[in-house]
Amino acid sequence: MVLPQKHAGLFWVRGRDAKGKLRDMIAVEVVRPTKSDDAPQWILKSNRKYKIHDDKNRPAITVQLDSGKLYAIQSTSDPTLRYALYAEPISDDRKQFTAYEVINSQGQLTIGRSADNDICYANKFTSDKQATLSFSSQGVFVNHIGTTNKTYVNGVSVDVQGTQLRIGDVIYIMGLQIIVTPRFIFINNSDGNIHISGGLQKYSSPQTNVESSDTEADYEFEDISDDYFYRPPRFKFGVDTFELAIDSPPANQNNDEVPLIMLIGPSMTMGMAAICTNLK
Repeated sequence: MVLPQKHAGLFWVRGRDAKGKLRDMIAVEVVRPTKSDDAPQWILKSNRKYKIHDDKNRPAITVQLDSGKLYAIQSTSDPTLRYALYAEPISDDRKQFTAYEVINSQGQLTIGRSADNDICYANKFTSDKQATLSFSSQGVFVNHIGTTNKTYVNGVSVDVQGTQLRIGDVIYIMGLQIIVTPRFIFINNSDGNIHISGGLQKYSSPQTNVESSDTEADYEFEDISDDYFYRPPRFKFGVDTFELAIDSPPANQNNDEVPLIMLIGPSMTMGMAAICTNLK
C-alpha cells in the first residue's frame, strides 16, 4: 500500500475472499490533530467482518498507519483468511529504476536479505532467500522460496512452482520492484537498501566518440561575386478593363402628388365594413 502525501479522503484496503472475489476489508481514514503543531495521521479501522491487529498481534478497533510497517488483517468469519498490509511512502528512490545487464543468459539470480544474494534487499520483512530468477531459452521465471512474506507479480502472489514472466511484468517484494527482460532487469532502490553483486552488472549506454567539428577558420572560402545568384523570373499578366455604369436608385415618391381620395378611400371602406358587421 502506498500512502498519499496529502492527508485527505477515505480509502478502503481491498482483498480477495475464499471464493476469489475482491472485497472491501479495512477502511483507511484521516485523524485530524487536536493541537496545531501535530500533523494529521492515517488510521486503519476495523469492522465486523475484518479486524486489524496491532504490534502485539492483538485485535484493535483502530491502529495508526505508518510507513515501513507491516500490519495483519484477520477475517472474523474465516480464521484461515489472513492478510498482510505493508505501507510505504511515495519517494523518488521508489519511482526511479536502474538498469542492470544479466551476465549469464542461462543462469539464475537470487533475491533476499542475505548479503550473498545477487540482489540483496536489506528489508526486515523479507527472507534471507526470498525468490529466484531463472533465465533460459524458454523464458524468464520467478520462484518464491521465502518463509515469511510472499513475492508478487503484477499484484498476484507467486508460489513455489514459479511464474513465467513477460516483458513489462513487475515483481514486488515489500517495496522492492523489479522489471525483467531476457537481457536486462530494472530495479528501484527502495530506501537505499539494495546491493547488487554476482550475476548482474550496471548497464551504461555506449559512449559515441564524436570528433569536434572544425571551425570556419580552418576553411578558405572563395570570394563569390554579386551576380552569382539571380532572382527567379516573375511573370505579369494583363488585366482587361472596362467601364460599368450603375444607375442611381429611384427617388422617394412625393405624397403631395397622390390624390386625396386614394389616401382616405381604403380607410373609409374598412370603417363602413366594421359598422355593417356591428349592425348585424
